[in-house]
Amino acid sequence: MTATLLSHEPDWLITHRKKSLDAFTALPAPLFKYGIGIFVDTSMHDFSRLRTDAPEELAISAPCEVVVTPLAQAIKENPGYFRAFLSNVPQDKFLTLHHAFFNSGVVLRIPAHTTVSQPIMITGDLDRPLIDFVFVIAEPNSTATIIDCAQSSVYSSHVVHISAQDKSRVTYVTHQNNDERTLVHSRKEADVSSDAHVTWIDSTLGTRFTHSTTLTRLNQQGAESHTHGLFLGTGQHVFDINTQTLHNAPKTTSTMTTRGALSGNAKAVYRGLVRIEQHARGSNGHQKEDTLLLSKNAEADAVPYLEINTNDVTCSHGATIGRVNNEQLFYLMSRGVTEADAKRAIIEGFFEPIINHITHSPHQDAIRNTISRQTL
Repeated sequence: MTATLLSHEPDWLITHRKKSLDAFTALPAPLFKYGIGIFVDTSMHDFSRLRTDAPEELAISAPCEVVVTPLAQAIKENPGYFRAFLSNVPQDKFLTLHHAFFNSGVVLRIPAHTTVSQPIMITGDLDRPLIDFVFVIAEPNSTATIIDCAQSSVYSSHVVHISAQDKSRVTYVTHQNNDERTLVHSRKEADVSSDAHVTWIDSTLGTRFTHSTTLTRLNQQGAESHTHGLFLGTGQHVFDINTQTLHNAPKTTSTMTTRGALSGNAKAVYRGLVRIEQHARGSNGHQKEDTLLLSKNAEADAVPYLEINTNDVTCSHGATIGRVNNEQLFYLMSRGVTEADAKRAIIEGFFEPIINHITHSPHQDAIRNTISRQTL
C-alpha cells in the first residue's frame, strides 16, 4: 500500500497513522455472519493493492456564510480539537485503515445564529481511492443541510462527525451510487447538545460491498435525532447497515426508519440499536425496518434491538421482510398496467416516505431516477 500524508502533519498525527497501520496489519479480516445463510467473508478484499495517493480535491459548494477549511489547515489552527478524534486507535479493521491512510478532509463550520438557506454540496467522482473525513461544527442556533454525493470507482472510506451545539439544526444527506466494483466503508457520528436536532438521510444504491454505521449520541436534554435510510441491491450487492442512537440525557427523542429492496443475488443485513441510559427518563426512541425481496435468491436479515435502563420512556422497534404485495399488483394490472410496470410503481412508492424527507428537489429526482433505472 502507498499513501500520501496531508501537508505538514504534526508528529502526533504521524505517530497515530503508524499505530493505526500496525493495528490494521494485526487485526484479522472481519467476518460477517447473520442469521442462517448470510455470510460475508471480507478476506476477499485485497487491500495490499490499494493506492491511497491523495485524490483530486473534493468539490465543496457552500454559501458564503459557511466557513470551509481543509482538514490539514484546521489541524494546524486547532490541534487540540482534532487530536481528540485522531489519537485513539480504532479496533475495527476498516477504521484502522481509514486512520492510517486518510488522504482528504474538510471542516464545515456553521456560525452561530446563521440559517444557511441553500444546501452545502460535497461532490466528486474519483478514479482512485477516497479516504476522507468530514467534520461539521454547527454552532448554537445555526441551521444547515449538507448533501454528500462524493464517490470513488475503486474504494471509498468516508467518516463524518457532526457536533450539533445548543439549538442547532443539521441535516446530512448521503447519496451513494458507486459502481459494482467499489468497496464502501462509511461511518457517520453525531454528538447532539441541548435542544439540537440532527437528521441523517442515506441512500445506498450501488457498490459491490457496503459496510455502513450511523451512530448518534443524544447528550443533553431536548436533543433529537432522526435517521432515515434506503437501500436498493441488485446482482451481487452486499449491504451491512448498522444504525445506533444512544440516549444519554433525559427527554431526548429519536426515530430510525430504513427501507430496502433486493433482487438478483443481493444480500443485506440491518442492525439497529436504541439504547436509553438510566438517567435518560422521559425519552422516546423508535425504530422500524422494512425490506422487500424481489427475487428468490435475494436474502435479508434484520436485527432491531432496544436497551432500556430506566422507566418513564416510550420505545418501539420492528422489522419486516416480505415480497411485493399481490393485491397491490393485481389492482394495478387489472387497470391495464403491465406486471413489470406495476412492480416498478410499487417499489418506487415503497421508497417515497424516505425520499420525501429530503427537501432538495433535484436530489429527490436523482434518487428516484436511479431507483427507476435499477428496477427496469
